[in-house]
Amino acid sequence: MAVGIASVCGLILSMSLLGRKEAWTTLYTHLTPEDLTAASVELARAGVTYQTRTEEGTLMVPNEQVALARMVLAQAGLPKTGAFQVKGFELLDQTSLTASDFLQRTNYLRALQGELARSIATLEPIANARVHLNVPQPTVFEERRQEPTASVVVDLKPGRSLSKEQAQAIVFLVSRAIEGLKPENVVLVDTSGDVIWADGSSPEALEGAGDYLRLRWQAERAMEQRLQSLLDRTLGAGRASVQVSVELAMDRRHTESELYLPAEGGTQGVPATHSEVQETYQSQGAPIAAGAAGAATNLQMTPPLPVTLLGGSYSKTERKTEYRVSRRVERVEQPPGAVRRVSVAVLVRGTLTPAEQTALQRAVGAAVGLDPARGDAVVVVPVRTERPAGVPRLGRGRTPTAPFPWIWLAAVALGLLVPVTLFVAWRRRRRGAPLAPPLSEPTPEVAPQPAIPPPPSPSPLEQLRQVARESPNRLAEVLRSWLAEDAASQRTDGGVEEWSKR
Repeated sequence: MAVGIASVCGLILSMSLLGRKEAWTTLYTHLTPEDLTAASVELARAGVTYQTRTEEGTLMVPNEQVALARMVLAQAGLPKTGAFQVKGFELLDQTSLTASDFLQRTNYLRALQGELARSIATLEPIANARVHLNVPQPTVFEERRQEPTASVVVDLKPGRSLSKEQAQAIVFLVSRAIEGLKPENVVLVDTSGDVIWADGSSPEALEGAGDYLRLRWQAERAMEQRLQSLLDRTLGAGRASVQVSVELAMDRRHTESELYLPAEGGTQGVPATHSEVQETYQSQGAPIAAGAAGAATNLQMTPPLPVTLLGGSYSKTERKTEYRVSRRVERVEQPPGAVRRVSVAVLVRGTLTPAEQTALQRAVGAAVGLDPARGDAVVVVPVRTERPAGVPRLGRGRTPTAPFPWIWLAAVALGLLVPVTLFVAWRRRRRGAPLAPPLSEPTPEVAPQPAIPPPPSPSPLEQLRQVARESPNRLAEVLRSWLAEDAASQRTDGGVEEWSKR
């Protein structure tokens, strides 16, 4: 028992000593080798304890020395490189009165580039950044006007990558900081030469095949899990296997349509204008002179023949109506990722009647939203498999119990019983040692008893391991038997010592 108490106390003491280790604070990360070496020299000269990680460029100091370390490095002007050491609008403080317009404009662009680089470097995955701006001079001639452009280079931290939202945020940050700069005129690359944003392409479009495979895998797994759960509840666990194949449409569609419809409840539109014009003409008959045209008729002194003109009438009516037709404009934008075709294969262990197979096929089609016009297909195939000998037949909807909890319990029990086993072995060795006779009184002779030879068995530790492997439930029984035996031996030793004193 004393050995067990001592081991527990030692364990608690070691854990308390480990918990009292000194806490460190990261002062700088991703420093260049030159800055890391110079900072280490300055801290050592000032008597500040520090730790460095050359691979990551990290400088750490104890918590209570953070302020002192920052003061020492700031006094030495360290670090000298990095995004926060890039000058921004501080450049304009050094502008002289005699500076030309070109120099002032160049310094302003340099200041903008530095400020943008500082802002981009504040993102968590980015260690450093550089920004290049091309802002043409304004002109009054429209044909000579050029749009500004920008290029951004980011240095990512080891093992980190830019997310879609972060890449889009960088592009929008740069485009909104420069007047007239459009997001499609911003190029974002990393130090590995990979293009993250170019020609107005979003991160979703640049990933291309990677996004397609990811979305397709997610859609297939979701359908398979839903179908597998349905079949397990219906047919029994492990009796059916499902495989789903999904084709996605990754092109973005934008549709605009204008529809001219008649008024509601009729076949014509609403009258907008209406006009009616009516003409009527009527004349009566009258005698007129008649003769051949020409000089002969004019020179003859004979009277002209009397001709009577008959009367007549004329009537015209014109009606004009303009209708206003209903107009509806539709703009439909379909994002990428729409399902183009679904194929499902279901394998069922056992035999199915044609009616059951048809019903199962219809149920699976309804679960996945089968659309025959889209070309979807569902195939259900019964498969006859031989059950291996010795494998018990499981009931419908039941799954075999995994033995993993018993293994973990056996491992925990083994770890707890090792100290007890060592203690019991130590007590057995102590019991086997001969008792020294007292000096004052003679020890009476005790009739010798025949020694019982120990049974041939392995060591206690090996025996415990074997029991843990074969039957974890016997661990408690073995422990109780050992403790009972130890208690009996203690009573025997106490009785012998008391009898010796008498």
